[in-house]
Amino acid sequence: MATTHQPDFVRHFYTVNHTTQSYEIYQLNNTSKSYSLLTALCRIEKFFGKSNASNIDKYFRLRTTNNWNTSEKVTGLREHTRGIYHGDRIINGKKSLLIFFISEDKTALIVDYYRSYKPHTPTILKTILTAKEKEYKQLFP
Repeated sequence: MATTHQPDFVRHFYTVNHTTQSYEIYQLNNTSKSYSLLTALCRIEKFFGKSNASNIDKYFRLRTTNNWNTSEKVTGLREHTRGIYHGDRIINGKKSLLIFFISEDKTALIVDYYRSYKPHTPTILKTILTAKEKEYKQLFP
């Protein structure tokens, strides 16, 4: 029986810090490893169409400066199912898969960061997202 390789990831657990009608700011609480690949503060904001991106209505931003407007815009969030999104972060030309879970009440955010990993086909991505959906439902029934 063939086994499939499961890529390694770092899970980031955030809780809501501040909310408005156009965005939510989240504070990092914990990670699944002894390190973080993301900043202590991040923001999920409405996408206002200021790029050529399509099929997104939310955007993920990291607090990398003292001003949200100049902080790093990481990726648009493409919806898989309600509350579950994916996107990617590009650093030095390498793409990393990000999978997001936003709780229904928007108080919790989980970001799974697959460093230097991008699925080769849409089928592989869908398989990963479907597995994550089951996993997140166990964490937030």
